[in-house]
Parts: sequence; structure tokens; C-alpha cells
Amino acid sequence: MKKIFTYLLVCLLLVMSSTSQALALETTQLDDAYNKIVEYYQTHKALESPDDIIAVEALGLEVEKGYEIPDLESQDFESLTLGDLSKTVIALTLIGKDPANIKNKNLIELLESYVLENGSIKDSYGSTTDIWVLLALESVSSDKVKIVADHLSNDLNDDGGFWYVYGGDKFSSVDTTGWGVEALSIAGKDTYQSSIQKAIDYIATQKAENGVYGFSANADTQSCVLEGLFAYDTNLVSQEEIDVLLSFQLADGSFQSEVYDENWNPTGEFTFNAYTTMEAARCLGTYKNGSVVLKAQKAYADLKISQQPVQNDKKEEEEKQEEKEMKEVKAPQTFDNSQAIVYSFLLLVSGSLVVKGRKSFE
Repeated sequence: MKKIFTYLLVCLLLVMSSTSQALALETTQLDDAYNKIVEYYQTHKALESPDDIIAVEALGLEVEKGYEIPDLESQDFESLTLGDLSKTVIALTLIGKDPANIKNKNLIELLESYVLENGSIKDSYGSTTDIWVLLALESVSSDKVKIVADHLSNDLNDDGGFWYVYGGDKFSSVDTTGWGVEALSIAGKDTYQSSIQKAIDYIATQKAENGVYGFSANADTQSCVLEGLFAYDTNLVSQEEIDVLLSFQLADGSFQSEVYDENWNPTGEFTFNAYTTMEAARCLGTYKNGSVVLKAQKAYADLKISQQPVQNDKKEEEEKQEEKEMKEVKAPQTFDNSQAIVYSFLLLVSGSLVVKGRKSFE
């Protein structure tokens, strides 16, 4: 009996060992892909948009250290699309700039002004707009986060997907739904669990047997979906889904996409694509470091803390000045009182001497 038990135990350990090795290989594959795209952005330091800044920061890199970036502070913010305004707020926060004070403009208040009483977004053209506004508001811990998240969580299509408008109809999008899962997960997994689960169930219906999301394999859609799942629960991502994404990674760490002709027909040719690389970077960064929005939240909190001592020092300086002025006012009063006492004493002594002199004279 003891031999049988020992045999079974050895078999179990072998199975567990092989399983652990398989899991380690999967993790190693993802880590290698992550390291490769990090190396790519370490050698390509000219960033052209807020999207690029967000992607680089998602990888754990710091844009302030040697990257060329666009002048985000000199834009006409009122004329920006809501998507561009939202991404600008996130990007500025990540690089240590206060969106509440960009050349005397408060971009947080500007973004919040688009939020209506029911949590919907003025001038929105679908879930994509709402989601990016919510992600930006989450980055700066705005008071408007809850009302927007409440609205978004109740604005899924009947199939559970987040949507865009085309021809007057609302079409569910698996890409957008991936972003929606991330946004609601940050707003509160427990609070919005029902809506998140509906979105995840919809995503599952859009997956082919080979792990491909969407109509055909492409790194853009795959990145958007996996980013949302990584932000919510990494365990929901399968190896075949990862294999699809990484099949588009080039030797230098960047990602490729299919080339389309002038009529938007696929040509079968694949080449490097900067936007696809950016989306893959954000996805792999979320796998490794968590959502970049959480990094922005911390950056904004640290920014406010760093500003606090300046305010305290100013207040302390004002208090010291007031105390000094009060002392200056009180000082003459003390001197006058002392003099009055001395004068009174001298008068008393003088009076006594006069009286005594008179008595002596008499």
C-alpha cells in the first residue's frame, strides 16, 4: 500500500511540475515580448502624440527622461475633440504637469464641463468618447468619476458590448468593450461587477476558436481586448490569445499590421505600424505594471502633495509676518508703560523731597 501511495505521489508531483513549467514558459514569453517593446521605445524617443506618451509611460518608462514630446501645453483646448482632450489630460498628468493649471487654464474643469447631470457626455459620439473621458477623470481622481461610471455601466448594448454610432445605429465593438472593462474596473470592480461581467461575456462571443478577436487576426483589436482583461483579471487571458497578439511582433520589438488599399481592402501585406505598436505597448504594459491610469492617479496625487509644502510655507511665512507686526505694535506700548511707571516714581520721590524740604525749612 505504501508503495502505491508513493507511486501516486510521484506521478502527482511530475504533473504539477510539468504544469508549472508550462505556466513559466507562458510568463517568460510575455515578459520577453514586454522587454522587447521596452527596448524599442528606449531607442525611439521622438513621441508625436498623447497616445505615444501614454504608451511609453504604460511600459514603466519615464517620458521626462530624454524623450522628445509634442507641445501639449500650447494647444487650443476648447477646440480639441473630447478624445484628444482626455488623452492630453492623462499624458500631462503622467509627465508631472498639473492639468488644473496649464498656462492659466484648468483642463480638469474644462473636461468636467462636458459631463451632464445624468453622467452622459455632451457631444459624445458613443462609448469610445465616454470611456476616454472617464479614464481621464479617473487619472485626476475627479469628483465626476462616479456619475460618469454609473452612466457608462448602464449604457451597454443588449448584447453586453460598448458601442459606436454608424448610420444612426449603435454597433457593439469588441475593441471599445475592452477599454470599457478597464475603465469600469478602475472605477470599482465590486460596484460595477454586473456590467463588467456582461461586457466580458460579450467579448467571449467575439472570440474564434484559435483565440482571434474580431473579424480577422490583428494586433490592434487583440491589444484592446487583452488590455481590458489584464486590467480586470489576468487569469481570464488564455495562451492562444497571447499567441495571436505576439505573432505580430517584429524582431525590434515593434508591431506590424496589414496594409489596406485605397478602398480599404486587405492586401495581404504586413508592415510596421506606429499606432499598432502603441496599442500593443499599452496592452503589454498593463500586463506587467497594471493600468497606466493607476500610474496617472499616483502621479497626480504626488503632484498635489508636492504642491502642499509650498502652500504651507507661504502660510507659515504670513503667520510669522503677522506675529512680527504685532510685536512691533506692542513694543512701544510696553516702553510707554515703563516710562510712565518711572515718571510716576520720580514724581513721587520729588514730591517727598519737596515736602521734606519745606518741613526742614519751617
